Amino acid sequence: SGSTRIIVATNAFGMGIDKPDVRFVVHLDLPESLEAYYQEAGRAGRDEKKAYAVLLYNQSDILFVQKKLEQSYPSVEEIKQVYHHLGNYYQLAYGAGEGVSLPFDAGDFCSRYKLDAIKTLNALKFLERDEYVALSETVYLPSRVKILIGHEDIYRFQIEHQQYDSFIKTLLRSYGGIFDHYIPVKEFDLAKRLSISRDEVGQILNKLHALEILSYHQQTDKPQVQFLKAREDTTHVVINAGFIKQRFNIQQAQVNSVIAYATGNVCRNIQLLHYFNQADAFECGVCDVCLDKKRKQSQENIVWQITDDLVEILIANRLSLDDLVNKLPNGTEKEKIAVIRELLDAGKIKTDGGMYYL
Repeated sequence: SGSTRIIVATNAFGMGIDKPDVRFVVHLDLPESLEAYYQEAGRAGRDEKKAYAVLLYNQSDILFVQKKLEQSYPSVEEIKQVYHHLGNYYQLAYGAGEGVSLPFDAGDFCSRYKLDAIKTLNALKFLERDEYVALSETVYLPSRVKILIGHEDIYRFQIEHQQYDSFIKTLLRSYGGIFDHYIPVKEFDLAKRLSISRDEVGQILNKLHALEILSYHQQTDKPQVQFLKAREDTTHVVINAGFIKQRFNIQQAQVNSVIAYATGNVCRNIQLLHYFNQADAFECGVCDVCLDKKRKQSQENIVWQITDDLVEILIANRLSLDDLVNKLPNGTEKEKIAVIRELLDAGKIKTDGGMYYL
């Protein structure tokens, strides 16, 4: 309805706004690419009336985007180190863990091994791409159970530990394939079948987990790390360094183009269109670079006009400073005095202390 005239938005603004009368688009941060900036800034003035796109930045912003780029692309050794720490974090033996999903607390993990959080999360993305692990966002996962010992061993355990016999029988009857895979289980259903409380079911499962009879993971909605392969020694972990280098070069070029656009002194229209391979771009005349160029040209012109006026006036006259300034037809008082001082310093006009002459 237009009742709200100012909004604060994420960079999704570039895709989510379809209003013709946006007058200002102000970027508080440097965008990640000129493609993003072009799309976002282009939301202004679609009704073809005057509109403004403003990009705010300082030197610390430039350092920030460069640092962010560096953190986005850890080295192969750093990626392998994260993988090694991950295995130790979950106490997985080499050759174990295939298919296992475990809750992942990024803050605790990085704190324990003194790792940079952003670089670590990007390392996990590359490990995911090379199919070593998969990192899920916050999702609900039901409780899961897998029997760790064989049929004969579980039977022997039931005989030797009668207090668990009824529970294990119910568990085996309720869930097929539990010797081969992690099976989702519902503690509430087991509690009903055994006529005990849900808490008691959890306590028994945790006890059997501690005894290494089974592996029990309680339901969670925390981010999960899944080991797609059994844990390997880092000497056998193969990371696609070529892909990382290629992606880094592409993103580095994008970051450099944003910095060049922000700091450059070429018409913004030319910079943008050249970036998109339009060689026939022309100066727009309205961006900050063009306006500054016009001001400088205007300043140069006024200097020449004042100089010409001075010569013409002083050819036939000796004048005081006040009279000279008043007789000059062009420029402000400040501009006139600046030109007079410059010509004095250059020896092109002279003064005897009170009067000015050629």
